[in-house]
Amino acid sequence: MKRHLLVFLSLLALLTGCGTFDLSPSHVTYNDLVLSSAGEAVTLPGSAILSAKLLVDPTGDDRYKIAIVLNGDGTNLFTHVTERAVGKQLLVSAAGKTILSATIMAPIPDGRLTVTGYTRQEANRIFDSMVKKTAGAP
Repeated sequence: MKRHLLVFLSLLALLTGCGTFDLSPSHVTYNDLVLSSAGEAVTLPGSAILSAKLLVDPTGDDRYKIAIVLNGDGTNLFTHVTERAVGKQLLVSAAGKTILSATIMAPIPDGRLTVTGYTRQEANRIFDSMVKKTAGAP
């Protein structure tokens, strides 16, 4: 019963534009992501993503932010990539398509990534690209 209530509340929060929508490993698996900057590209395995959340951006204007938490190996890889990409664009691709780009302002050593400024439609497109489709899934 608790699980059904939690799922209902998560969906309600997403549909009403407030709160958090959590895509965690118990619910989904993730595609590998290719991180590219200044001619260098590395693959972040989907298994390195512990969780991904769509959050309402508190700055208002019906904007959303995406928060991703990586495991230890993913954190080490992302730290290395962001150390080399400070001040540069970082492109993130899944299945051969760029799903987002961001300017790296400083190295990100803690495995917690947040990108801001998306509309709900843009944020959903990024999530759809990150989530691995399985047989029978919508």
